[in-house]
Amino acid sequence: MNLLLDKFRRRNYPEPVLAHCLERIGDLTQTSLLIPKKALLISNLRIHNPNILSVLNITLPDNMVVFTNRVFIVVPFYKNLLGMGTAIKEFFNKHCKTTEFRQCMEDIHISLAYKQPNNLQRVIRNK
Repeated sequence: MNLLLDKFRRRNYPEPVLAHCLERIGDLTQTSLLIPKKALLISNLRIHNPNILSVLNITLPDNMVVFTNRVFIVVPFYKNLLGMGTAIKEFFNKHCKTTEFRQCMEDIHISLAYKQPNNLQRVIRNK
């Protein structure tokens, strides 16, 4: 922590700001920072690694919606892909005629997630 504060001081960060930050993080421990807090993370841990939740004594809130059949589609972000989630739903509604498949699709919750596309700046920065 002292090394980090020294770097900030060399870069002329104001001392009151550094003191305030140090005060805020002074009581934090690594264990307290690793405790999952977001509902999505807790839900996924419940499905895939329930032992982590039991070790940390985390119980699910009563009002928490847990999706066991969640599918994530991860694509690079481009402006022209903003309507992709709607297009995927329309595709399934139009082309999937069997009732068995439709019933199966109703149980699946599709989430579209975007990642940053590769570009020259990211390639240079990661070298």
